[in-house]
Amino acid sequence: MKSGPGHNSTPQPLPDRSVLEAMIAAKAVTSAFQPIVSCETGEVAGFEALARPNSTPEVFCDKRFVDSLYRAVRDIPGLTPSRIVLEITERGGADDLERIAEQVTELKALGFQIAIDDVGAGTSGLNRIMMLRPHWLKLDRELVSNIDSNRYKLNLIRFMIHFARLSGVNVIAEGIERREELDTLIELGVKYVQGFLIGKPNFSYTTLDENLSLAMRTKWAASQAARLADPRRTLIGQLAEPAEAVQAHSLVREVALRILRLPGLSGVAVLDGTRLVGWASREVILAGARRNDKNLQIGYICGNDLGSLSPTATVTEALEMVAQRENAYVADPIVISEHDRVSGIVTLKRLLGAAVGEAKLTGGSISGLPTRVDAEKKLRSLIAARSDALDCAFVDIRGFSDYNGACGYESGDKLISDLTGLLRLAATGPRPQDWFVAHLGDDRFLIIGPADDLPTVLSQIIDRFEREAPATPAFLGPVGAAPEASDPQVLLRLGLRIIHLPNVFTRVKTLRQLTNLEQEVRRTLRSGPTTPDTRSIHVRDVDLGDQRATA
Repeated sequence: MKSGPGHNSTPQPLPDRSVLEAMIAAKAVTSAFQPIVSCETGEVAGFEALARPNSTPEVFCDKRFVDSLYRAVRDIPGLTPSRIVLEITERGGADDLERIAEQVTELKALGFQIAIDDVGAGTSGLNRIMMLRPHWLKLDRELVSNIDSNRYKLNLIRFMIHFARLSGVNVIAEGIERREELDTLIELGVKYVQGFLIGKPNFSYTTLDENLSLAMRTKWAASQAARLADPRRTLIGQLAEPAEAVQAHSLVREVALRILRLPGLSGVAVLDGTRLVGWASREVILAGARRNDKNLQIGYICGNDLGSLSPTATVTEALEMVAQRENAYVADPIVISEHDRVSGIVTLKRLLGAAVGEAKLTGGSISGLPTRVDAEKKLRSLIAARSDALDCAFVDIRGFSDYNGACGYESGDKLISDLTGLLRLAATGPRPQDWFVAHLGDDRFLIIGPADDLPTVLSQIIDRFEREAPATPAFLGPVGAAPEASDPQVLLRLGLRIIHLPNVFTRVKTLRQLTNLEQEVRRTLRSGPTTPDTRSIHVRDVDLGDQRATA
């Protein structure tokens, strides 16, 4: 990592050029290097270069900065911009943000990578991230410290990890000093770490402790195992094709000759050693070869906003990542990276084909249950038969949207999956043919069962859900929370809302009437009083009396 602008919040006077040259000639400027380690491989992935004086926003925003840096890099044999990451701190103000964004755009076009440092410490972080679209986010020490005992911080980092995964951004947690912090961060999915526990800044090359390296690899593998547990989800590693890869210092004209010899090749992955730095499409390579620069290296023309995913990522995650790309990169493939090494690519065509296959397999439902269409057919048949032996109930999760926002869609999907399993298990008995469970979309379910047994089963579902449901931060707007729940340490346990409609198939004549009845009960519950400690709500519409109109 190369130090970047903004590390001094107070503007400093710029030294005369001759003074700087004299300092360099006298070797008065020295750099220490602190390792950044991949949790997946347990190996050093890079170093942060620490030197004084650091560059300031004034230097970074100077119109001569980009060109001077570019020429300096080109003058060093074997060095390409893809090997340099420029850090921009979040601690400074936003006065120079527009000019910094302009400079960042030029630097990224030349192949340099951008990191935002001290994420979580500044006051304008989200706006800065949106404007600069960095390749790396470095989580501030204050956010990392004691994360193992602070659920507020834990949920915030979980949200950042979800955002980064979908945006193709790498996350580094810095300032790690305790093993408990490291273990918690790995469980959350933070792939890169830095801190005194990992390795202190040093003036010579240092290696990672072998025992710590092994422990990190083992912890990472265990934390990722749960992603393989759902057989209905296609992992993109199953769709991968071999990737043609070249080093960033390869000459464009030589790569163009390879491209021309392989008509079916859509492009190449560009590497710095084993690390992915970008993708160069066939069109970009051939256009670069036509430029009047026989020494042009491919690292200078590749797109570096591509990002990569693990082979254990799901098709849904891959599609969400593609949706976040700039228009120019939408058609580029997903690059698969395992143990920080490119192992293949997945084309957009194969990705869309897998998504269609998943939709057919699950009926468009992540639960694998019958869908809304199936549910409507079942309800119509029971209404037509005026069945008095069966009842139905509608089930949804209170606070589900807040939980999704706090913990990410992957956690939300798991919650849906857990509730699906609970409903399947509860709706079994001596007459399984009398039970029917459907997923109506999002967090809404329908359960139909014998009138005599359904109330007991619904109570059992609530009891078990409340015992096993995860916690979510109260500050995100818990249902029925007391005012003091604004304390960030106060947690909310999620609950269920169950609307039970007894004898409904003898009381309505059409599906529309049944739907209107359910919606009417739902509106009554929303407008009625709630108690602060309410978690789950279980109501029968016939018990609401005059609180609603008669269906």
